Amino acid sequence: EWKSKYNEASEQLEETNNRISEYEQKANDEQETKNLVESELKQTNMILGKTNVKGPGVIVTVEDGESEVQASYLVDLVNELKYAGAEAISINGERIVQTSSITCEGIIIKINNKKLGSPYVIKAIGSAATLETSLNIPGGYLERMKDDGVIVDVKKSEGLTVKKYEGI
Repeated sequence: EWKSKYNEASEQLEETNNRISEYEQKANDEQETKNLVESELKQTNMILGKTNVKGPGVIVTVEDGESEVQASYLVDLVNELKYAGAEAISINGERIVQTSSITCEGIIIKINNKKLGSPYVIKAIGSAATLETSLNIPGGYLERMKDDGVIVDVKKSEGLTVKKYEGI
């Protein structure tokens, strides 16, 4: 009789331990899922420009020289930076997002419907070495801008901050 009770208690203990293990596994899975969702949300908000982004990257200064900076220069430069892997870009503090516009109205360049003037300071966060190398390729876009008479300077930086997008 005692052996039967012992076996019964042993089976109940094993069932309880199995349920505890199952609950612990579910809790771990839920935490992993929560961490994954939070990570994806953080990445999405960064891409959408909803958060400030800090990290290494480059600062590109473009200013009028023998010729004036054109909006197309800035559009092409932003595209070059994106192709090189920039995670976040701003021009004179204006965050560049998917819906950003860079237009020219006479001699005024508007970015996100804000009038900006030369010099244009472009901050791009990403691998500083990769971004700098891709911009300074011989015969590349920056070299053509310089040949057109625009003054261009590229510097690596380890501690950049690109502010979040303030538009609608």
